[in-house]
Amino acid sequence: MMKEIQKDESLQQVINVACLPGIVGHSLGMPDIHWGYGFPIGGVAAFDMEDGVVSPGGVGYDINCGVRLLKTGLCRVEISGKLESIVDSLFVNIPSGVGSHRKDLKLSQHEVKNVLKNGAQWAVSHGYGSKEDLEHIEEKGCIFGADPELVSTRAIERGLAQLGTLGSGNHFVEVGYPNVLAELSHVIGQPQATEPLRDWRLPIYFSSAEDGASVDEWSSIEQVSRLSRDEIIERLLRTELRLAMFGFLPGFAYLSGLPTELHIPRKNIPTTRTRRNAVALGGRYLGIYSLPSPAGWHVVGELGVNMLRYDTLPPIAIQPGDRVRLEKINSAQMMQLQTSPTTLLEYNSG
Repeated sequence: MMKEIQKDESLQQVINVACLPGIVGHSLGMPDIHWGYGFPIGGVAAFDMEDGVVSPGGVGYDINCGVRLLKTGLCRVEISGKLESIVDSLFVNIPSGVGSHRKDLKLSQHEVKNVLKNGAQWAVSHGYGSKEDLEHIEEKGCIFGADPELVSTRAIERGLAQLGTLGSGNHFVEVGYPNVLAELSHVIGQPQATEPLRDWRLPIYFSSAEDGASVDEWSSIEQVSRLSRDEIIERLLRTELRLAMFGFLPGFAYLSGLPTELHIPRKNIPTTRTRRNAVALGGRYLGIYSLPSPAGWHVVGELGVNMLRYDTLPPIAIQPGDRVRLEKINSAQMMQLQTSPTTLLEYNSG
């Protein structure tokens, strides 16, 4: 780590900060420091209120500069071959560079002061985000006690047209993806999966009161969705889902793509135990319980084959990103699948 830090002037900048008037204690460098504007990025120092310096240009002239992560909901394969056009579109829609400004956003000095005082809450109130976004920003995007009247008229004039722009210098928009498979492969020493995304049919036996299913399960879903049991099943059958991820239990599948009317809140009081291969609605997902488990989701049926197999490699045939459609099966078909060693791969090969 020290060899990397020594490749630039960041350590010299730590020394420079130590020489500034009014410093209290030490000039510190965090493990991620790198060369800044005057101070090192990742440098920390405190200065006396009476005799110390105030330097907004220490690390650069972008106060409260930070990083924001926006999730698209797209899979990497969906934008493969389209990156150039995506980057061109970002360049057109996000002004960048010194003196950049937006043609679609013109603010008065009074409105800029509202931005300075209310931060991200101003953006949400003007339709540039949702209330949920604020929950994922430190201090909900607004530092209490901010007083825009202490900002000079000249400073406000300089920044008047720059809201919603990228600026210049060490600022950028990056399109990326989390290479989770590669990281896991490195950790566990397994080769990275390279198979293309596949289409799967999942045989589902939808439970009913006649075979002992809890009436409360369906009544809760019907009440929230304002749909009947048959209408709910019909929507599930016609919807193309995607395996978003595994989690909670080994092999527990989160299927995304549900219509909004089937976004069912989880139970207030979880069921103490649900069976293996139970299919359930919870929030934005349809989940498949790979193992017996307590359940806070609303069970609607059962998968006719085992999602998780210990006698095959890989133990789970379906992979994140794969497309999924549900197929309704009756009790006789369910019994036939359960009494024969049918795998998910074999079912989809038939």
